Amino acid sequence: MLGIVAMSLNTQKVIADECCGGYEKLDALRIAAIDTLAAIQAKEAGPNRGTKEALQQEIDELIVRIALLEQDLGQLTWAFGRIVAYARSQAQEMNDPHAMTRFKKELSAVESGLSLLRKPLGTNVIHGGFGG
Repeated sequence: MLGIVAMSLNTQKVIADECCGGYEKLDALRIAAIDTLAAIQAKEAGPNRGTKEALQQEIDELIVRIALLEQDLGQLTWAFGRIVAYARSQAQEMNDPHAMTRFKKELSAVESGLSLLRKPLGTNVIHGGFGG
């Protein structure tokens, strides 16, 4: 049994929204998986190492790997932004100036330790922003 379940496209989209961050992300992951499988198959039947074809194949594999890493970075950055927004709202709801001061201090320490926030990439989009 392959574990494949028949379902409508709308059902897929609802499930993707709940577990994967949306259908577009699920589709991007599906395409990346197909590309990875194609790269593995090409590698198994690939040219001899050191040839122009082998080097191009290696470049193509690295491009796929970079795309997957960029997707991971985007998902982690999105999750980090959500956590920051939630922590900020919790600190504000406490109506305690000391809680907000502690939040800002901790956020500043975390941001200074994350070089990805100092060197934004196209995938480094955080909705909600940082700071006060």
